[in-house]
Amino acid sequence: MYQRFQRFFQYDIDSNEKVFESLRSVPESGRATPEYQRALDVLSHMHAARQLWLNRMTARIEYPEALFPNNTTLEQSESWFRKINDAWRPFIDGLTDAQVRQTFDYESIEGDKFRSRVEDILTQLFGHGWYHRGQIASLVKKAGGTPATTDWIYATREQI
Repeated sequence: MYQRFQRFFQYDIDSNEKVFESLRSVPESGRATPEYQRALDVLSHMHAARQLWLNRMTARIEYPEALFPNNTTLEQSESWFRKINDAWRPFIDGLTDAQVRQTFDYESIEGDKFRSRVEDILTQLFGHGWYHRGQIASLVKKAGGTPATTDWIYATREQI
């Protein structure tokens, strides 16, 4: 089971790189639109969520300043994602099936206490990225750019 999450992690990294490219495809005139800024802010939210969960599970990284950052730039997002990928890699690479099945206790943003299995958090984390990359694709298209194709099947299928 742990190998599935290692595979999802690499897919997530590759997909986010495609999203960065799609954001760069937006013409200058489209970069002044609310859709373009919203796409950047959604991308930054994805980063903050990854930072939040790594903090909760390992305390290897600081708690994010904001879960929904505003007025972010593409350069900031790219830098943040590279750092968070580097921070997540030892955790993901070191996973075992036993660790994936473990539970851990954490506190929500609202202060409520919960317990979750690592596999459920990782499933949430990667699903969260899939969901928001779809939103970003729509926003990029509205801003005049070329949306990234990040569907799982495109990343995994083999032509015969």
